Amino acid sequence: LKLAVCILVILGQVGAINRGGDTVKIRLKELRIRQCLTQEQLAERSGVSRSYISEIETEAHNPTIDIICKLCKALNCTANDLIYCD
Repeated sequence: LKLAVCILVILGQVGAINRGGDTVKIRLKELRIRQCLTQEQLAERSGVSRSYISEIETEAHNPTIDIICKLCKALNCTANDLIYCD
């Protein structure tokens, strides 16, 4: 059941993301949703506050290198995965 819900979330939210203007905010949200993580769960894994993750995803803040490293470790991805579009 959790997998089915996750797939629906991915289809609903990631499918709506505009791939033409990939930024850290879009990539962060995309990577988080692909792993079926809430902002709260990512916050717990990374040590970055949920509110700060929300602010990154809405472009209220640009993350520092330290924050990018924490998020990448929590998402099991590279900084390149988070910063650049494929």
